[in-house]
Amino acid sequence: MTAAMTGAREHLAGAERVSAATAAVWVLMGGILAKALWLLVGLCRLRSLRTAGTIAVLSDDLALLQRTVAPAADVRWHERIAQPVTFGLARPVVLLPSRLRELPPDVQRAVLCHELLHAARRDWRSILIEEIVRTAFWFHPAIWWLIARIQLCREETVDALAVSITASRRLYMQALLAFADSTPPPLMAAPLFARRRHLVVRIRQLSQEVVMSPRRIVFSAAALLAIIAACGWTVVSAL
Repeated sequence: MTAAMTGAREHLAGAERVSAATAAVWVLMGGILAKALWLLVGLCRLRSLRTAGTIAVLSDDLALLQRTVAPAADVRWHERIAQPVTFGLARPVVLLPSRLRELPPDVQRAVLCHELLHAARRDWRSILIEEIVRTAFWFHPAIWWLIARIQLCREETVDALAVSITASRRLYMQALLAFADSTPPPLMAAPLFARRRHLVVRIRQLSQEVVMSPRRIVFSAAALLAIIAACGWTVVSAL
């Protein structure tokens, strides 16, 4: 009798462990699916924004800047966006909000330079990889934190390059502040010119004339890979 009861308890405990593991897998996969759908909707929205934009007829100064920094980039004006945004792999596109035309020419040049540098550096490829990683490991806060750090390092690097090209740190900071209160559209998968959560740090870096070191990005990427490996091992061990 005792042996039978012990066996029954062990069987029940084993069944509960299997049930808990199965539930965890379903939650994990459900989160991945939801995040993947969100990313897909965001990419579809970007595609629609691209087709709705009108080809920008740039001034001679801005046209020269485009030919110098990113001649393959397609620059368009858009009525429905509040902040500049750049995306695309084979044919990168820079979408500029129509209200940018109301700002001083030097501010326009600073904004366009920043976006063209993203296109020239092909940052969209890295951003897509980061979003795929975030989707696969949506449950891990360290992944979200590290990706945010990588994004900030990338923006600081582009800020430094843009300042070196435009030769006006003050006007560049003015351009950032001009879009500080702009509300980003929902379901936007691409990076924005002035994310609020990064803006204070970026302005401080620019005001202190700190030169961004690429080693920070390499270190963050290495840390991200280490956490991905640890997360993958944890998930596999739990199954």
